[in-house]
Amino acid sequence: MFFPGEKVICINDRFHRSIVEWADHVPQRGHVYTVKSCAVAPGALTNEIGPGLLLEELPNPGNQVCFSEWRFRLLEDSESDIQRLLNAMEADAAAARSPAPPEDPS
Repeated sequence: MFFPGEKVICINDRFHRSIVEWADHVPQRGHVYTVKSCAVAPGALTNEIGPGLLLEELPNPGNQVCFSEWRFRLLEDSESDIQRLLNAMEADAAAARSPAPPEDPS
């Protein structure tokens, strides 16, 4: 369970493409977010009711897009969390620098 104002780190950013189509912003693994509020909401695909988080850093239509609580964990000021953040930032930078794969001519 999380509380407004707490910092959380995303540990799962594997969303179905339909979520990405209607949410302007989705959490990214390794990124830190601030809990804006907590809600009980239906899952987008399963309609199963569960705990969700509204996040300060992710403005979405009407600020009504919750993300499942299981996608996050509390950020701790520990060396392992700091190292995870650095690794995620390095991976993002490497992905941005790498050239696009050649297109298949067939």
